[in-house]
Amino acid sequence: MRWLRPVVIITLALGILGAWLLPAVSTDRGSPAGNLLSALIASYLGAWAIALVWSRRPREVIVRNLGLASVGLAVAVGLVEGLAALDLVDFPRLFGNPIPEVARPWNQPDPQLIHIHKPGSRLTGQRRGGDLAFHLGAPPWRTYTWDVTMDEQGFRNPPGRRDGHYAMLGDSFVEGIHVKDSDVISAVLESATGRAVLNFGQGAYGPYQERVVLDRFVLARQPRVVIWTFYEGNDLIDLALYRDATRDWEAFIGQFQSLPRRRMFTKNLLVSLGDRLYPPLLRRSARDFECRVRQAGGGDASLYFLYGLGPLTERDMKDVVEFGEILHAAHTALSARGIRLVLAYVPTKFRVYQPYCRIHPGSAIAAWQVNDLPQRIEALASGIAPDIVFVDLTASLRAEAARGELVYFPDDTHWSERGHRVAGEALARALSSAGL
Repeated sequence: MRWLRPVVIITLALGILGAWLLPAVSTDRGSPAGNLLSALIASYLGAWAIALVWSRRPREVIVRNLGLASVGLAVAVGLVEGLAALDLVDFPRLFGNPIPEVARPWNQPDPQLIHIHKPGSRLTGQRRGGDLAFHLGAPPWRTYTWDVTMDEQGFRNPPGRRDGHYAMLGDSFVEGIHVKDSDVISAVLESATGRAVLNFGQGAYGPYQERVVLDRFVLARQPRVVIWTFYEGNDLIDLALYRDATRDWEAFIGQFQSLPRRRMFTKNLLVSLGDRLYPPLLRRSARDFECRVRQAGGGDASLYFLYGLGPLTERDMKDVVEFGEILHAAHTALSARGIRLVLAYVPTKFRVYQPYCRIHPGSAIAAWQVNDLPQRIEALASGIAPDIVFVDLTASLRAEAARGELVYFPDDTHWSERGHRVAGEALARALSSAGL
């Protein structure tokens, strides 16, 4: 039976290795943190099992040592967790983990909006690289810094401003946290038209939240025109996310307000390590989401993409109908007050740059296809009411991209300062043509 011991040891070692590598080939990979926890537990127990088989010490001694080591480890972790329970250490911030919008210190929970900036809050921060540097591992293009103060209702408007000829609804594209106050789209539009613009954009908002903002904040201001932006990257996805979050609000918000779940050391350590260890195995490299474009000043730039395009699915079409219902209700409310509605289509970076991209053969984005969602959203708007003005920002952004300008940040999903200017000026021209 001499062969039994090495067979058992090899089997255990392969089991440990499999626990680390299984997520790379599994179709149900779970979260990196969950994968890492499973691998660590398997490694810990597997190592002790190998010691039990390999060591010539009495098994009773090994089992006792296992118990002592486990108790010691539990006590050590418990002491560190106490720091989180007493709110002495902010482990999410310490490990640099992403914090959900609803749990960020400048936001407050809201059962209708999920979250909203605290009145008068100041958003400050700095990050090396944009969101694609984090999600894809794209090389950081620059260090982003922001210092933005919200108004008394939690939106990016000058202090004390109450009235505006235009009011803009939207998500992070409208809020524009990565650009200065003078460069954000609402400021560009105000400068181009000479009319005051109220900015009601908020990061991570979707159509349902934007409708709530309309009812709760915008209508009371009585603007002459409401400009509702639709971002094709995730506005349809946000419909389901909103329904899931608000279906059982207490359960949803409880997971973020609970200190053991949000601040605990173990969870945040696993999230941090999991995101660093597993991406090489689980994700394709940033190069698979990269294209090269010619810059106006000469030379090439690498652009990275997160939101792909392809044929619209049955789920997409149902989401378009659902968005139409939200838009129809909003138009009814605005028309009753004599307020005009403008629907502005915000394209993804890929839709804008696809004609000018040099894509690596075999990369993920080589299979992406530009679809007809802009035309469908335009038809949706005209079907609701002929007086809805539809503005597709794609052509203006694409024309600038054709000249080699970077209208989106290379390592981020969002508009650059140049992109905000192009979009704001395109809106100004469309509004002028419509007599608004």
